[in-house]
Amino acid sequence: TDKKIVGCIRWIPKLVSKTEHSDQKLVYVDNYQPVASIEPVPLTTKRLKEALQMKNIVQQEMNDKEDQDDEDESGLVIGSVFETRNRNEADNDIDDNDDDVDDDVVENSDLNNRLPFRNNATWSVLDLNDDILVVNPTVLLVTAPTTIGITREDSNISLQKFVDETSNQIRHSGILDRMNGLLRDQKIAELTLRLEAEMRELNVEIEKEKSKNNNKLLEELQQELLHKKVQGEKLKTSAHKIIAMDYDNIQSIIANTFLFSKSQFIIDHLIAKQPMDSSIPGIPSIAIRENNDLYCISVTGTQLHHDEFKNVLQRIHDLCDATRSSRVYYQQRLNSKLESINNLMTQVIRPLPSWKCYIKCFQQLAKSKIEEFVRLYDDYILQKSKFMVEECIKDASFHAIKQLEKLTDMYTKKKQFLPELEILKSETLDECIKEHISLQQLKFEKKPSKQSLEIMNHFINKIKTEFKTKPTYVGFALEQFKEIPILLQRIMLYYRCFLLQLPLYESSKEFLEKTEQATVITIATPNGSGKSALLPALLIANGYDKVIVTQPRRLLCTRMCRRVNETLTANRDESKLAGWVVDGAEQYVNSHILYLTDSLLKERLLNDEHLITNIINSSKPIVFFLDEVHERSVDIDLCLALFARLLTEKPEIRSKLKIIISSATLDPTVPKLFRQIPQLKVDEFAKPTLGTLCPVTKCERTNENILDLVQELCKKRQRYDQILCFVSSVSEVNQYCRLLEEISHGTISAFPLIQSQSATNQQRNIEKGSIFFSTTVAETSLTFPSLKYVIDTGKINIPVYDSTKKQTILMEMRAAESTIKQRLGRLGRTKPGEYYSLYDFKVEDQKYPKPQICQSDLVNTEFSLRKSLIKNGLDYLKQYLPDAPTSQTITSAVEELRRLSKS
Repeated sequence: TDKKIVGCIRWIPKLVSKTEHSDQKLVYVDNYQPVASIEPVPLTTKRLKEALQMKNIVQQEMNDKEDQDDEDESGLVIGSVFETRNRNEADNDIDDNDDDVDDDVVENSDLNNRLPFRNNATWSVLDLNDDILVVNPTVLLVTAPTTIGITREDSNISLQKFVDETSNQIRHSGILDRMNGLLRDQKIAELTLRLEAEMRELNVEIEKEKSKNNNKLLEELQQELLHKKVQGEKLKTSAHKIIAMDYDNIQSIIANTFLFSKSQFIIDHLIAKQPMDSSIPGIPSIAIRENNDLYCISVTGTQLHHDEFKNVLQRIHDLCDATRSSRVYYQQRLNSKLESINNLMTQVIRPLPSWKCYIKCFQQLAKSKIEEFVRLYDDYILQKSKFMVEECIKDASFHAIKQLEKLTDMYTKKKQFLPELEILKSETLDECIKEHISLQQLKFEKKPSKQSLEIMNHFINKIKTEFKTKPTYVGFALEQFKEIPILLQRIMLYYRCFLLQLPLYESSKEFLEKTEQATVITIATPNGSGKSALLPALLIANGYDKVIVTQPRRLLCTRMCRRVNETLTANRDESKLAGWVVDGAEQYVNSHILYLTDSLLKERLLNDEHLITNIINSSKPIVFFLDEVHERSVDIDLCLALFARLLTEKPEIRSKLKIIISSATLDPTVPKLFRQIPQLKVDEFAKPTLGTLCPVTKCERTNENILDLVQELCKKRQRYDQILCFVSSVSEVNQYCRLLEEISHGTISAFPLIQSQSATNQQRNIEKGSIFFSTTVAETSLTFPSLKYVIDTGKINIPVYDSTKKQTILMEMRAAESTIKQRLGRLGRTKPGEYYSLYDFKVEDQKYPKPQICQSDLVNTEFSLRKSLIKNGLDYLKQYLPDAPTSQTITSAVEELRRLSKS
């Protein structure tokens, strides 16, 4: 009636969380914590069994991990699109609770779709070249998780203190002693019977001698018989002093190692302590027998013999315990050193798969090395203990601990452990390289060349040598361990660059060597060879901390950055390899590679006198990579001039920076500008005949109508093939797009690509369309996934300033050879291509376009120079320009500024 329930609570259940994160493991719930988000449920026997079973399954999967489930733990800031491990297979090798680390990887099915090749063959590096790395291909890295049983102890603790603290754990079970009356009686009976037998033999001898009347011998026999009777009387009177005892529970190591071989020595020692009358021979005696894996020692002798034997046995036990303790003590000292190293390694805040793999592998090898060291020490200390047994038996003051501690100290000084761990660091690096590079199965359109493999070999071996010899990596301080993840990043970046299979990779060794030796390097290689994406990444892999890459347009900065990060960075959550900065916007600015517009770099050079020193934060120089220099815009030429001025007027900064000037074709006036600077090291890296990934065919269609040619190609093109047409102006772009749709009655649609379009619109057009009409914007800044045909009118509209009329006129001109090469270089990147030329002039007649600074209005340029830190105009700076504008043009700009200042 009062609605009360009366009874007893039989049990209060343990509560565990039932959420998606704890569904496969037990997460105990505090009865007092908020339960809104943890979904508490009672812990049942069924759930406990399921959790334990799941834990065993996970452990087994980690131990027996198959190749197809291996994680490509490149994870570095420079990871890969070639990851092969499922995202759900999180790496728990360092910390089972490390759930915050989420490796952003893709499954194998997605992998094949993301690779830039189709219908590919599959190779591993070992398949391509058995000698690619200095590793044993038959020894696979053991990837099972390692748990090293380390007791947290002070490595400087003495052996004596260690034995005192662990004596209860080390000392084996006590020895039991008990009286053995039967053995005593048997021993006395044996002595009595033997004495009686000897007396009977003497009586027989006496009777024989009586008949011979040999009085002398007879007398001797009778005296001996009398002596035996006296012995018999003594035996009867002394029998009660003889005691037989069994000493049970003797460990096999004590019996086999110390007692068996020293039984007679112990008997001699007991006799020396209490000599027995000759009338009682064979006393004391010792017998050893096995009893259920233990041993029993039967001792027959006087009480004094037993007392002394107990003391001897105790000293031997102490010696055995000390030997065992020494072994545990020695192993603990090794474990203590390894534990401190492990603690330091886990303090390195780089939760990357490659670093996890390195730690796991290092622990594996270190555990094996400890086992080897302990095995050798066991043999050593056991041998030394055997030599001590006789002293242990004789010397009542024998102290095993002190002697073994002294021997252990001598041994550890002679055979040191840390130098072996230093070797293991290099072996661990070899194992990581083998797992993440040599054994990876990857798909390529064609088998990588032997030269590219040799180049990758060279880079990796160079880093391995650096790791073994450079003082930065030698030692076990936190500073040394922080350098290892960076080294792993560099190795994997070299490897990712190899996977791209860009033509320039085969020459990258030469490029990096030239960069090391010179301050200014000019690069001239065809489009699509990898200048803008591959070379900056290789510079970072070679140890440079910062590479600043200039691009002529904002769109190109963002797209190059995205391409580098997509192909050379694995995980979205990791720091990106590349970032970008344009006027008013930026992303990932602290990345190793930074793409920015040449106009922005120009402004920084003009107005920041500490630009170089503020960026440098490492011993390596900062690299300025000026790309697409062939365009020779005003900003590009000003950047060249400002660097030339800086290197001329401040020679002390030459060691702090590298300047790389890159283009498909390079006007000789550019390298000449830097060669005339005294004592400046200038080199060039030119590969004009470097091929593309796919072949390109050139077709001449002089003066043919561009729309007729487009319709002809539409008939033979395959699905997804794209056609790109270069025309001179925006009006022609729009006109040709409209006319093509009209004459084809709407069956063929073309899309415009012009400078004024947003990046989003341009990308949308490229994704939707197959036919495009473009101005110069498509020469460098846009990427076509399936470009098959390029039609080139050979025309280009250029704004030209007339200083006498003080106006800029848009003039149609023929394209220079460098421009033609840029357009031709759009092909051959993803598939074979065809280039159709509609022009009738000789391309080689004009190799390079006229620099814009020589045909542009320079009023704004003059103003920006005079208000900058330079405080001088073009009259001063023209000495550093590769191609200086005319004096008339400069004077006209100055006069215009004066006029504007008065108005």
